[in-house]
Amino acid sequence: AFILSPLWLLFLVLSTAEMVVAAVVGHAYFPEGYTLFPEWPISKLSETISLAAVTVSLLFLPKLLGLLLCLIRQRRLFGGGFRLVLSTALEMLFSILMAPIMMALHSYFVATLLVGRVTGWNPQPRTDRGLSVGEAFSSLGVLFFAAVAWGVLLLVAAPDRVWWVTPVLTGLVLAVPVTVWSSRGSVGVRLRRA
Repeated sequence: AFILSPLWLLFLVLSTAEMVVAAVVGHAYFPEGYTLFPEWPISKLSETISLAAVTVSLLFLPKLLGLLLCLIRQRRLFGGGFRLVLSTALEMLFSILMAPIMMALHSYFVATLLVGRVTGWNPQPRTDRGLSVGEAFSSLGVLFFAAVAWGVLLLVAAPDRVWWVTPVLTGLVLAVPVTVWSSRGSVGVRLRRA
């Protein structure tokens, strides 16, 4: 389970590098050496869309099936059908925003273990104090700057492909405000009341 986040990060880094190289260098129709015919670019669009579809299905199908089960059996316990659907949609949006943040933090944790640094996994404070913007920025500000640099690189080098990583970039750019907002006990109380 710990290796999944670094693998996802590696996949993002390598695919970004491939996009930038392809946009800057272009395709070599006639590689070095003797060849009779050009090497035509091969479209991987169907494989890319298939991978995206399988990934989205694995991430969201269990949530949608759980929602369907609750709508059929326990809708009233969760405030009715509309509130249950709205709550599920908010949870999915929150998960989309948090996934890149957790990927980066897990990858950092695994990397520190691999280089032999002693790390701890201290228990979280369970009070409803919430984080300040400064506290969150001191831990997650690097994610913001990395995401902005990554986004600018893609916008300059491969603007037609930046939308593929927009969900990841959005989560990383909003890491500080999402973390501050989600650390507030008052937010949870208001959402529970609603």
